[in-house]
Amino acid sequence: MKFSSSSCVPSWAEAGQLCPYGSVAGPPIAHFTWPPPQETTYFTYIAACYSTAPFDIALGLLISLICVHGVRDLFAVLFFFLQGAVMMTLKAAISQPRPTSSCLVSCGMPSGHTLMSVGFFTWFALEIVSRKENMTVARKFCWLLVAGIALLPVGWSRTVLGDHSWLQVCIGAFVGTALGGLWWYLLKQRCTYWLIKLLCAHIPLLVKNYPPDPMEEEMPWAQAGAGVPVAATSIRPNTQKDYGGTTH
Repeated sequence: MKFSSSSCVPSWAEAGQLCPYGSVAGPPIAHFTWPPPQETTYFTYIAACYSTAPFDIALGLLISLICVHGVRDLFAVLFFFLQGAVMMTLKAAISQPRPTSSCLVSCGMPSGHTLMSVGFFTWFALEIVSRKENMTVARKFCWLLVAGIALLPVGWSRTVLGDHSWLQVCIGAFVGTALGGLWWYLLKQRCTYWLIKLLCAHIPLLVKNYPPDPMEEEMPWAQAGAGVPVAATSIRPNTQKDYGGTTH
């Protein structure tokens, strides 16, 4: 993902020269360095496929939002832009150049590819693990395995292509994990359920496909963790008289 800063531009780019380490390739928002033919290996092709992750995620979210137009898809798009904003802010604040082997002229700390892929994996993993209905342990494991294979090697791919150092990848993974966990926590709050009801009531085309466990939305206030003490919800003693005249 691209975000340029004058302090991160390599010397060959400032001199108006071509990159001596290869060429820039990849779709929008997912550029990477393609090395010379003599340096290309089998792993280079695998890394190139993984390095298109931001574009793949953006395209998938757009298609899902258009076809499904659900609450979950809307939240996923918002999370995508949130990660992008955090990534650009950190790149501008840190302004650390990429490794010298990269043909990209944007700042490298943290790795935006890694931040986004790990962020979505963290959110997805927490949603899967916390599922209570219609989800066996074996099925959860399969979903996590598929998501892990699809998203987690993205950081590795950035080091193979020389666009990030391992430190930049690790910091991106740390920030992505924190954002994914925070996003999941915010979506589990009682106020988010109210927001979902409000959106579905005023946007006719919006499908209520979140949260995945519908029964969780109807939990009592205290049990839902909204800050109300459980003691406050205790039932008062029944002082009504029955037909026999006794008091309970």
